[in-house]
Amino acid sequence: MEKRQRAMWAVGGFLFCFALFFKLPTRDPDLGWHLENAEKILISGRFSLADSYSWTMPEHLWADSYWLSEVVFWAIRTIEDHAPEQVRRMAGFGSLAVIFSFLPAIFLTAFFLLKSPKISSSWIGTAAFILVAIMICPFLGTRAQTITVIFFAVLYLALGRWRRRRLKAPDFLLLFAFFLLWANLHAGFVFGLFLLAISLVGPLLLLLHQLIAWRPIKPVFKKMLPSFLFLLPALLATFLNPYGVFLWRTILNDASSPLIKSNIVEWLPTTLRDELGLVFFMVLLGTAALLLIKKKVKIDSFELLAFFLFAFLAIASVRNIPFFAIIAASIILKVIPSLSEKRFPPWPFLHLYLFLLFILFAFYNGQEFSGLASWEKMTKRSKLPRAAVEYLKQNPKPNLRLFNEYGWGGYLIWQSD
Repeated sequence: MEKRQRAMWAVGGFLFCFALFFKLPTRDPDLGWHLENAEKILISGRFSLADSYSWTMPEHLWADSYWLSEVVFWAIRTIEDHAPEQVRRMAGFGSLAVIFSFLPAIFLTAFFLLKSPKISSSWIGTAAFILVAIMICPFLGTRAQTITVIFFAVLYLALGRWRRRRLKAPDFLLLFAFFLLWANLHAGFVFGLFLLAISLVGPLLLLLHQLIAWRPIKPVFKKMLPSFLFLLPALLATFLNPYGVFLWRTILNDASSPLIKSNIVEWLPTTLRDELGLVFFMVLLGTAALLLIKKKVKIDSFELLAFFLFAFLAIASVRNIPFFAIIAASIILKVIPSLSEKRFPPWPFLHLYLFLLFILFAFYNGQEFSGLASWEKMTKRSKLPRAAVEYLKQNPKPNLRLFNEYGWGGYLIWQSD
């Protein structure tokens, strides 16, 4: 019975997330220039080192940290090469929409099931699952950020296992390969490195304690040396990209740019002025409360430090909320077994609520699904200037410079050639 209920919860959780996460690929305003970049990479074999699209920032130096993600997007979109143009276009975009809804849905459901084997009978755990899905949803879609959220969750799970046993050579090789791939998919790998650095705080504190107590540190240091070296292969792997060290320069420039932090919505601070901010602070305070009332549950220094540091990062910038949500979920699921849920209304069939949520969001997102019916519907749903681009193609003007709304830039770069 328990296995069946767990399986039903998994199916319900996945379907709910899939319906919630489903977005038309063209919802991401940057998708167009990502596809244009990929085509240039594949045709010319060269990687962009400067902004060749903007009239306001001509030849601005930057490293395309998304290059491999862009090639993946382009490869998926160009399926069905021998089909009619309309079928080919919609099949490609349909595949992108399904893949980038399916992957985060399956990974988030698996994350909760792995962290809490009895989640199918816990209404607190199920509520946390729903809230975390809502928190990360705005940052998903056909974009490299989706890949980073998945990689971060995988790394957090892996660290939980690695920290409980002695590290071996295959672990170092696996970590090297993991960060090599991540660094070529999206600049979000820096959050993975930050997480690894946090995991070293515990061993460092233990060494410091040995020094203060005038105890020999050599045995402790020898035992913990693999942990200290664990960050090294991950860091080295990030330099193996088409741009080398210049990738890091671009990341640091973006992270320290006042212009970006004050003008791009995802880089703005998290506040109580919108629904996402309310959910974030509710989860933050709820998790903190659980930490205070926990019974016989040990939350180690790594988890606590990661929770508070990523909470700070999420408050500083809305785009960091998904990373905080993953860490908060892990702590909530760890504390839940110590709580008595008998005093709450019994919900023995939680998967039924997830199925109901799936139906609700499937209906709510119905127009999003219908956008895949045709290119006209997709661009209309995404509020893109399809008719304007068609007019410009029919009435070409030499040396045309377009002043356009920010959200249209990627589409115009891609479609106006």
